[in-house]
Amino acid sequence: MVNWRKKFTCNNHKVMMMTQAMSAEASSTIMENLIVLFHVDDGLLMGPGETVHNYTKQLHVEFDMVVGEVDCYLGLQVQRFNDCMKINQTAYVKKLLARYHMTYAKPISLPIAPDWIPGNSPPATDTNTYQEIIGSLTYLTLGTLPDLAYAVNVASRA
Repeated sequence: MVNWRKKFTCNNHKVMMMTQAMSAEASSTIMENLIVLFHVDDGLLMGPGETVHNYTKQLHVEFDMVVGEVDCYLGLQVQRFNDCMKINQTAYVKKLLARYHMTYAKPISLPIAPDWIPGNSPPATDTNTYQEIIGSLTYLTLGTLPDLAYAVNVASRA
């Protein structure tokens, strides 16, 4: 079994060495303007078009890759506009609502009532499901909804 991380690290070093051989200025441009993210077998490259194109061309030598515009990465939906990008988790939220039979729940403007105390609610009948919900909500707070963090933290103590 090939350790892809080690292979990528070695290949990345080769790409950077080749770039440095072309010119020191080009190398520093790539280092400053290219963001490379990996999670398991999903990768995301961000930077100026030509920089990303040249980098992926070098990666294609070693890796079988699908290259294209990102519209979703690790549950984060990406929308591009003229000069900006919007990231949201709408599909993930809808999936969670459906999974826990809350699709038609009434929305509220605040994530938690100011005076709410965990002990004031009926106890969860299924501890595992409650923990899954808390974990799913925690993922939302880390991605695009940090305003839920306090409410999820309080609910996790119940």
